[in-house]
Amino acid sequence: MRLARAIPMLVAVIAVLGACQASESPNQYAGLPSNACGGFHLKVVNQTGSRVQVALNGTWDTVIPDGTTLTINEGLSTPQPPQLPWQVVITDGNTGSQVFSATMPGPVDQKVTLTTEGPIQTPYDLSEDC
Repeated sequence: MRLARAIPMLVAVIAVLGACQASESPNQYAGLPSNACGGFHLKVVNQTGSRVQVALNGTWDTVIPDGTTLTINEGLSTPQPPQLPWQVVITDGNTGSQVFSATMPGPVDQKVTLTTEGPIQTPYDLSEDC
């Protein structure tokens, strides 16, 4: 009887561990936690025309050049980002003006696309490049 109750849990664990593998549907994992892939992910896509600075909790930051993308991973980025929740502040590297600010508590991965029209925040679909 114990084995019968354990099988659904085992199937769920295997499904989570397989979440970072290629999927048939590109949106199959959108908005789901990704702890199987190193914890929370924040993907920043910079299409603003200038470099941007991404700061987390005022203690960790990085610069993302125009036309590039960076995924910050809670468990695997170097240097190690601070513990969640993250207070994310993104500023324009040329003017110093703030272009985005949000608190990200996890566990649902997030994607912030920065354009000249403004930022767009959506759940990050790990099937893009996990």
